Amino acid sequence: MTKWAIITVCMCASPGCQSDSKSTAAENVRAPSVAELQAGTPIIGRLGKPIGSIQIVQGRTIRSVGKASIWYLQVQRVGGIATQECTSIPLSPYLADFGEETGVAGARSLPAIVDGKTYEFEGYETGGYEGIPAEAMERSGVLLQSHEFGFSTEFVVYAGHQIEPIAFTPTDFVGCEMYAKNLTATAADAESQVLIPAADIGSDCIITGRLGEPLGTIVRLRGQIVDTRTKADDGISCARVLSIDDAETYQPLTLQIHPMFGSFPEGKLTMGKIYDLEGYESGGFRGIPDEAMTRADTEVATTSHHFGTYFLAYKVVEVQP
Repeated sequence: MTKWAIITVCMCASPGCQSDSKSTAAENVRAPSVAELQAGTPIIGRLGKPIGSIQIVQGRTIRSVGKASIWYLQVQRVGGIATQECTSIPLSPYLADFGEETGVAGARSLPAIVDGKTYEFEGYETGGYEGIPAEAMERSGVLLQSHEFGFSTEFVVYAGHQIEPIAFTPTDFVGCEMYAKNLTATAADAESQVLIPAADIGSDCIITGRLGEPLGTIVRLRGQIVDTRTKADDGISCARVLSIDDAETYQPLTLQIHPMFGSFPEGKLTMGKIYDLEGYESGGFRGIPDEAMTRADTEVATTSHHFGTYFLAYKVVEVQP
């Protein structure tokens, strides 16, 4: 199993600076569990607002150059508040691509986007883990062009229109400090509320998965394929976990199982059979916020917006009876 090492590097002119440190890096690293996220501990996104909350943003559009062309918004206002943080966030259309009909009765179509123009969009920030851990790539023996395993976010858009270019004046910032210091004001109503900045995930914050290890950690698990009888798992292989790294589990735990590469033979694993799997637990936000569906005037068959995890396997061996 991967071992996590925390290394502190201290650079200063005073020889006594190390003894003045009140905490080590290990003490500063937070390790919230998936259960905490599911219970409501908010992750604060790149917009400075809780992930999943409805926001109105304004800014200039930029199109990425490359094989996977993606629209970004260079954010200039969030909820009417000016920002000079130069935040660029990927845009994800809600039902149909920008400039296309949704095909859903009553649903609003999004405008066609022109590079460099200014728009106002309504939607919500969501996010999850992407990329492949280096150890998983090495152990699988398959080398792919993939970015580093980490948490990233995007802004899901269900309404928007083009507006006039934004030109800031000093009055845009009168009565408040720099935008960065005010971003989380609405999220921190109670002083005791615990907040997780998305930018800290992977460095100052390591999310502990349902298997008891940080997400992205290589583990071996044995599981029996079962029918969870839930709509969210339709067409997906799910395993009741029997052991983790050869240690039996006594708490009921079921995870979706996905192949790290390609697909399983015949599309999914065989119901009732037991498999030894090697891979890692990953996760992200799923579903759509209830308020988003209400404001978008559409109802989509999905779960509410929540953080969930799944297991990505690069090695699957059926256990013979």
